[in-house]
Amino acid sequence: MWRAVTPGKPFLSGRTMIMAGHFGKRVVVYPISRRHEDQGEALINWVAELKNAPDQPMPRQDWEYTAKREEVLALFSDYVFDFLDVPALIRGGGGHL
Repeated sequence: MWRAVTPGKPFLSGRTMIMAGHFGKRVVVYPISRRHEDQGEALINWVAELKNAPDQPMPRQDWEYTAKREEVLALFSDYVFDFLDVPALIRGGGGHL
């Protein structure tokens, strides 16, 4: 699981939450800031999830670990919709992934 917050443009209603994908690979995306909304912008929280294969060990799970953005981008590069560009969210994510 990777997560971050990315400033961006409102999508759909501006208050919409989306889940895209399936149990093995999905993203959850939703706005979190009224202040940004009032300014015609969005502060977007996103979580990208990938299920491990049964024979794979769990990846490192540590608050101090910083994921490589390229890994996440490669996995979700096709999650581009006419109302939301998930790879752009990942590229723009602040702080640690």
